[in-house]
Amino acid sequence: MFDIAIIAACIVFVLTVLFIRTFIFPLLRSKLSKESVFQEGMANGGVGSLGRCAGRVEVEVRGGSSGVAAVCISRELNVMYWWRASGENGYNLIGDSGDVTERAGRAVIAAIRLWGKSWENADRVDICSNSVSNAKLKMLVQQQVEDCQNKYGVRVRWSDDADPVREEVYGPESGARDLVNQLMAGRGAGQDGEGFHNIHLRVTDENVFQLVNHTDKLLPHYFHI
Repeated sequence: MFDIAIIAACIVFVLTVLFIRTFIFPLLRSKLSKESVFQEGMANGGVGSLGRCAGRVEVEVRGGSSGVAAVCISRELNVMYWWRASGENGYNLIGDSGDVTERAGRAVIAAIRLWGKSWENADRVDICSNSVSNAKLKMLVQQQVEDCQNKYGVRVRWSDDADPVREEVYGPESGARDLVNQLMAGRGAGQDGEGFHNIHLRVTDENVFQLVNHTDKLLPHYFHI
């Protein structure tokens, strides 16, 4: 019995070592490498200064009575881009009618035009917005999505609140959604209330992201239908 217990203990030990080497060490190395790249990048202005994205990219767009806002997050590079347009800085983008669904559609198109090139090295892009009911505008959004895919060779998927699969796009992580709702509420992109005071960084989903304001880059992407 004693010999069997020793053999069993040895087997358990070997299996534990194999598990750690196979699964735990690679995860730790990957995390350390990602953090090292992030820290080195921030010392040189970060990937945000280059406007880059990689891996899966999530984009959340909102239109409302107070204006429109959009957030683009690349978790692989730990960077979040955002912009906010109101009647003062985005008149053509918002439109004259004040219709929320029209504003949302225009904002999706503007987001694709602004960030499309930065997605060319991404694996896929998931765009979510509130509902766009205007048939003409919906067609223009879909055309813009197809044009972006053809031009930059990246898979782009757009869904709005009326899409039954909309909640399947993000899963439990909601960093982009939280920020876009904050922007729409007029609270800016900071996290002072949570004890974080660096306006160039944002903590979400237990990770630190570089935060880049692209509002000033919107002007070339204003348009009329």
